[in-house]
Amino acid sequence: MIVTLLSLPASVLGNEAALRYGRHRAITAVMVASAAVGVAIGLNGDRSQELNELLNELGRKKVAATTEWHRVQGEWQTRAGSQAFDAKRSELERLKQELDQLPNVRLRKLEELKARQHQLQMEEFLDRFEISNSV
Repeated sequence: MIVTLLSLPASVLGNEAALRYGRHRAITAVMVASAAVGVAIGLNGDRSQELNELLNELGRKKVAATTEWHRVQGEWQTRAGSQAFDAKRSELERLKQELDQLPNVRLRKLEELKARQHQLQMEEFLDRFEISNSV
């Protein structure tokens, strides 16, 4: 699969290099690069276990970083998303309505007090006398 994907760009780039630098130089450069890659692979053959462990560790760290990223992103959406804003806005609008109604509530309470004033005065007056002394 990888060879199929790399073959077309390699062919085009090889042709361009052959036209620009000459066929002999282009082929020599590719052969030297291939030899260098082969030597590097050969020298690191005994380190394959270390490389596998390193790759596994990097994979675990990537998974941990991705998990943390998703957690932080979710937290950000919760704190700064439109839901939190809309909830806070609704609460503030409700509190503003309550504040706007305070003068009306005060007037209503005063009217209730005036309506009950006579009753409260009578109760206060009658509370001064004990029923047992009324006979």
